[in-house]
Amino acid sequence: MKYLALLILQGTALAAGGGHGHISDLIVPAGNFLIVFGFIAFKMKGPVKRMFDENSVKVKELVELAQERDKEAQIKLDMYEKKMSGLTSEVNTIMENAQKDGQNFEASYLEEVKETMVKISRDTDSKLESEKNNMIKMLNTSLLDEVIAKAKSKLTSDSSLNKKTTENILAKL
Repeated sequence: MKYLALLILQGTALAAGGGHGHISDLIVPAGNFLIVFGFIAFKMKGPVKRMFDENSVKVKELVELAQERDKEAQIKLDMYEKKMSGLTSEVNTIMENAQKDGQNFEASYLEEVKETMVKISRDTDSKLESEKNNMIKMLNTSLLDEVIAKAKSKLTSDSSLNKKTTENILAKL
């Protein structure tokens, strides 16, 4: 490896100087390079290692969080799939309940209408009976008034009848 580096550096040095230099001219700059970058690598080794350790911990936590979320998502997915598979039976149950409720409503409504019709019929019968009774009373009253009026007119027109009636009334008193 060292030999390869020396050959590359020699070829570079010869190409740059037009052939006036020797490989030994690059030993000092190469040494400086190794010292500076060796010192930088030595000083940066701890912080770089710490950075990679922190990043590995963060990545590990992120992977664990992703796995946890994946498990939660899988549980939710399974739950929704169960709900979706039971959806048709649930829809059928809802439809059956709706039909039963409709039939119950229809039956109760018909019963209520029948009861209302019976009540209206009774009320109408009562009203008719009441009006009939009122009309009979009015007819009786008017008939009685007419009979009294005719009797009065007959009594006033016939004087002999008037005397007999007066005598009968006085005799009963």
